[in-house]
Amino acid sequence: MNQEMDASLRRAINKAVKYLEEGRVVPFGGRRDVFYVISKERRHLVRVKEGRITCSCDGFKARGFCSHALAVWALLMMGERERYLEEKIRDRLAREIRKLRSTGDFRI
Repeated sequence: MNQEMDASLRRAINKAVKYLEEGRVVPFGGRRDVFYVISKERRHLVRVKEGRITCSCDGFKARGFCSHALAVWALLMMGERERYLEEKIRDRLAREIRKLRSTGDFRI
């Protein structure tokens, strides 16, 4: 692996960890084969089919891997992924609601 690819993979792994820690990996429609990954500026669909993981982002198309696909792969390798996801998503929603309330944009 050349240095450029090595650095790119390292960045992707760091981003994948961040996506998981921040609750940015969400099963799409309750499915276990499609995930919605929320990056800083965009949203991506990651699909799992017959043991292969693919992502809708340009990085995956160019390199064959990306932080979104790595995050989903790591999540699938976890033993208690449902509990982990619920906790991280709940934390993320709480943060988003606090942010909306602080701006006055949150009214029910």
